[in-house]
Amino acid sequence: MKGLLIKDFRLMKVQRNFWILILAIGIAMALFGNSPSAAIGFPTLILALFSFSSISYDEFDNGNAFLFSLPVTRKGYVVEKYCFGLILGAGNWAAFSILTFLLEGIKKTTGYMELLMISLLVLPLLFLMLSIMLPAILKFGSEKGRIVLIAVFVLIGLLGAAVNNLAKILGADLAGAVEHMTAAGLGIGIAGVFLFSILILAASMGLSVAIVRKKEF
Repeated sequence: MKGLLIKDFRLMKVQRNFWILILAIGIAMALFGNSPSAAIGFPTLILALFSFSSISYDEFDNGNAFLFSLPVTRKGYVVEKYCFGLILGAGNWAAFSILTFLLEGIKKTTGYMELLMISLLVLPLLFLMLSIMLPAILKFGSEKGRIVLIAVFVLIGLLGAAVNNLAKILGADLAGAVEHMTAAGLGIGIAGVFLFSILILAASMGLSVAIVRKKEF
């Protein structure tokens, strides 16, 4: 798996202008924006997309046929893609979380506890994105996989809007309810979401292994 990781990180050089741009945008959002969730979530999720691009490069010009002629197992290939996405996403999550915490000492706009909660909620989103997208791309290919990616983001947006509208109809104040929750209650809620996303990620990895084992190259 080490060799596959080295290969994928070297392939990132092909798109270095893109990820440098994303990093620059993320830093600008952290420095000048008023949304720490966007400053942490945007670079974390976008840069993790390189794990999907690496699959496209592997498929190019029947590259997988050559790749699996080497001492590379199909399970090892799938595990490496998940590890690659997690390394990219979690690495940028840690970097931008630290940056927003440092800037909070200057801006004084968001409390440290709120920042911590926001930061911890980004990781389950990363896990869920990888859980949905990697099996889709491995099954349908990069082109159809991008359509799935767009559909997922649209679905998340619609779901969020639906929950917000339902709360308004029922007269529920979701933001107020969260504000009045104790730190212990919020911690238990976030831990539950975190555990659920890890279970989904593990199930997704098993599904991806099954998909790749059935594919013919």
